Amino acid sequence: MKHQRFANNRRRRHGHHTLAVVLCCVVGWSATTTTSAAVVGVPIVPGMKSFGTAVKALTLPAGEEVVVFEHNLSSTATHGAVQQQWHAGTGDFDLRVRLYVDGEAVASIDYPVGFGHAGRTVGKTANITVEVGGIYGKSDAPWAASSFGRTDDSGFFNLYLIPFEKSIRVTLTHETGSDATWYMVRGAENAPLVVSGLQLPSSARLQLTRTTEVVAANALVTMANVTGGKPGLLRQVIFNANSSTYPFQVGT
Repeated sequence: MKHQRFANNRRRRHGHHTLAVVLCCVVGWSATTTTSAAVVGVPIVPGMKSFGTAVKALTLPAGEEVVVFEHNLSSTATHGAVQQQWHAGTGDFDLRVRLYVDGEAVASIDYPVGFGHAGRTVGKTANITVEVGGIYGKSDAPWAASSFGRTDDSGFFNLYLIPFEKSIRVTLTHETGSDATWYMVRGAENAPLVVSGLQLPSSARLQLTRTTEVVAANALVTMANVTGGKPGLLRQVIFNANSSTYPFQVGT
């Protein structure tokens, strides 16, 4: 279990505690077995086969969930995994991406592009007005980390590994609509599932946890809570907090 504590920040003039709005995205893998091995790179194995698609200048009607990719595992494959995604176009920061693994009714991977890639922009995201570098009208692009990044004001990419054993279905939704959306997804069948130098079992599944809370000073926020006794790997935590006063940033 992982927590974040916010400092006891008091406005002296008014004598009350600051509230902070906290958004947290936790990415990790769980598995039904503990088998893993340290590897360098991704070894080539028999039966590896790539899949993917690219969508260009797609029109998304407001609020409509549109299927942009579906893939069923080949009869000779034991598993598959999405390995790369790229998103761009009008309003891509607020584009909602859902990935349905193995025919699930509710997508286990469901995120808005901007927040899912730790992006910042001017405007409102989750009802929070954001300012970047003290200058309104600018984004924080370009930048990149080892597994995700932002190439321009429009353009987010990631290398999030999303395993499956039967099928994968990807949908896009934009609340206010988009007249030009670009999206690319790539993956492979039978490729070893390697994360941070560890080869995971084919039963591993990516889990995405999103939390939005309004918290008082000295409150603990649970950012990850793994139960059930299954082995797993915590891969990434995206954390964003906002308040009416700056001292809330002093946390432990």
